[in-house]
Amino acid sequence: MMAVCANAQGTYAVPDDGSTPEDNMVITDVENITVTLGTGFKENKSNTNLPEFVAYTQGNSNAAFGEDGIIPVSGTYYEFKPAVDGSLKVGAVIGNGKEFRAVCDGAYMTPGTDFTLVNKDGETVELAEDNTLAEKFYGYVNFDVKANSTYYLYMKGSKMSFYGFIFSTGGSTGIYDITKDNVDANAPVYNLAGQRVSKETKGILIQNGKKFINK
Repeated sequence: MMAVCANAQGTYAVPDDGSTPEDNMVITDVENITVTLGTGFKENKSNTNLPEFVAYTQGNSNAAFGEDGIIPVSGTYYEFKPAVDGSLKVGAVIGNGKEFRAVCDGAYMTPGTDFTLVNKDGETVELAEDNTLAEKFYGYVNFDVKANSTYYLYMKGSKMSFYGFIFSTGGSTGIYDITKDNVDANAPVYNLAGQRVSKETKGILIQNGKKFINK
């Protein structure tokens, strides 16, 4: 394990040692945040697609869920519990064609509003209406976090791999900072369940990080 802390920022990087994470492994290397892995992982695999990291942990079993179908109880998932407000940049490998989800306190987070996906080339990648990707993704899941909330990242029907994370306290990923100059009239529209919808859909919708009512 490796931890680097400076300027209210800490990094955990999966070690490039071929080890296999234990079930429900708890990571406490970075101050003010606890991260727990699910169950049934393969050995760590060397990979340098992301400059901050040297390897990733591979899932070996799909996530399984409780009665709500949202909170994972076993399989490949990643749980984040911050003790203070801040922002997370999580290195991930996300397969194509399967549903990817980010969850906060038992509710799905909205793509483009509550979190963003940025690939290894620095390009923002959008999820389709069914929360899937057209191509395999190597990059970062970025989102702001609140103290004492619980967050999960996982895929349904597949396994997300994990490089590590960068936790910044008191910072912001910027996904909430919408100004007049950067509003995109053609940006995707989502409903409150995080599903991508058309602009003609009735109800409370989200575009450019802002909620609006379409009557």
